[in-house]
Amino acid sequence: MENANISNHKGRFRIPLTIILLLYIALISFPYRISPFMPGKDPSWTYAINYFFAKGVIFGRDVVWTYGPLGFLSYPQFVGANIEIATAFQLFLWLVFLVFLAYHTLRADFPLIRFFFFTVLYMVGHAAYSFGLVGFDQVLDFYAALLLCLAFTREKWLIPYVLAALLAALSLLIKASSFFFIAASIFGFIVVKAFYERRKALCALALSLLVPVFFVCFYFLYCPSLSAIIGYLRGISELSAGYNIARSLPGKPLEMALALSGFVLYFLFMIILYKTSLKAFLLSLMFVPALFVAFKHGFVRPGTHTLIFLSSLCSLVALLIFFADELKMIWRAAFLVSAYVFIFVFLFPLNLPPHMFLNGVIGRFAMNSMVRFSIYRQDHERLSQENLRTQVLSQEVMKRLEGSKIGIFPWEVSYAAANPIAYVPFPVMQADDAYTPYLDRLNAGFLEDSTKAPDRILFEWKAVDGRNPLADVPSMTLALYKWYDADLRQGDLLIVKRRQHPRFSGLALLEKGTFNTQDEVTFPPGAAVARIHMHLNKAGLLSKVLYKVPAVRMALLGDSGQVVDFRVVPETLENGLFAGTLPIGLDDAEMLFGSGEMKKRFRGFRLGGEGLPLYDKEISVEFYRIR
Repeated sequence: MENANISNHKGRFRIPLTIILLLYIALISFPYRISPFMPGKDPSWTYAINYFFAKGVIFGRDVVWTYGPLGFLSYPQFVGANIEIATAFQLFLWLVFLVFLAYHTLRADFPLIRFFFFTVLYMVGHAAYSFGLVGFDQVLDFYAALLLCLAFTREKWLIPYVLAALLAALSLLIKASSFFFIAASIFGFIVVKAFYERRKALCALALSLLVPVFFVCFYFLYCPSLSAIIGYLRGISELSAGYNIARSLPGKPLEMALALSGFVLYFLFMIILYKTSLKAFLLSLMFVPALFVAFKHGFVRPGTHTLIFLSSLCSLVALLIFFADELKMIWRAAFLVSAYVFIFVFLFPLNLPPHMFLNGVIGRFAMNSMVRFSIYRQDHERLSQENLRTQVLSQEVMKRLEGSKIGIFPWEVSYAAANPIAYVPFPVMQADDAYTPYLDRLNAGFLEDSTKAPDRILFEWKAVDGRNPLADVPSMTLALYKWYDADLRQGDLLIVKRRQHPRFSGLALLEKGTFNTQDEVTFPPGAAVARIHMHLNKAGLLSKVLYKVPAVRMALLGDSGQVVDFRVVPETLENGLFAGTLPIGLDDAEMLFGSGEMKKRFRGFRLGGEGLPLYDKEISVEFYRIR
């Protein structure tokens, strides 16, 4: 009798506590996020993906990017009807998620302790979105993973599996990395099912073909063009393939150790599952391919990306606990849950102010969104005007730009948000992201086409990771030199205008040679352009597939002992780098586009950097003169 009273007493509190946890999840996951217009590399592409959808710029035909035509659903701004469309999309999925949670957790047989651990890990896993580190695409990854968990653990699995395939296809129109995460999860589902339910695995494999079918249908609704869809997929492929070479950065040792310990904890969790529930273990095995995708995305460029990786990891562990059958396993996992939270809390101050974590935990960001929902447009306009004050062009500049199609180099698209200009994007809108030979040539070909090329370009000397903005895009640089003259200089902004006739007709080969990567390569007399061919060795190819390729640097050597060192993308050097006369600042660029001539200042170059040993020791170099 006494035990029955205790049970009733516990049961009396289960429903209220469950409702409290549901309300907390509803609060922190409230999806309404709006970013005001701002200058800078990341805010510029955020504005661009909103601008492109509203203005009818077609992804695949006009531009290629890591985000797609529906990228604005992840980062909506007040451009056209983007906010209304994105808000409806996000709130719909949020409500469906809450209904799903309520349906399962309010049942009498769902343990409160399981829901509590899920809530703690969901809070940490959702953190990257709460703090604005990622867009709604990461939330979409979580929803797809949840659907796959449903399909994996339920007899009636077809509907959630097909819905996951639908989200995979949709994510390919939102963000490429999101698609790779969901596709890797589907791949894991098929492989794991093949071990003990082969018929279901074969059926799932056949149904996975729905992903390309859905994608083609969605894309053709957007743009019914075969060449455009091929261009879109080729662009995504190139951007993804070059990312872990061109964008790699070293991480802080402590940061790397803490994040990797999260991986170790996951595999310890898998061992616990193996000993308690085979089905739960196989479910954890299903997400290993997705974790590899998240690992590469997080560790190619550490820092805040490491927090994103850990958020993905915690979200997946939260789902494993939610769908676990064994209470014994949940209690054993309590230590691991605490460890995940500790790692995240310890890692957070290494990258962001600590108060942001507290604001996310208590739901302050979401509460602010809810309370100010109706006046966000006024807030957005006010903050945008303040942020873009430095981007407003002078009357003299605007007079020069009047009636012209305007390009922006290398990335400050915020000029189009701050000024009434006829912005024409490059195919790779932020030129420094044209980090493969194909993408570099794509931008160069755009400038060669008089029907598409901008009349004037707002040119700034900006670069990331210690680069030279013109060395980043050698083929595009040659096209700029061929077709554009300096027009006006105001401070750090140079305006170049299109010429009636090209400055030169082409390149003529002078000589070519083979060198060792340790050699100092000397430019021969008359050489204007050097095409440098470098190839990854076996260790480099393996490093690229499994992790990343560290930086390769070039040192230009002057006759007077001057050394100018900057990071290069080895693969794009084959497109032809200025030899001896490469500008190293805006003054040099103005001189090059002004008179068309520059005095040779560098006798040769030398390669170096941590990533150089991952390339073949032998490189070939072709030297050309301009004719």
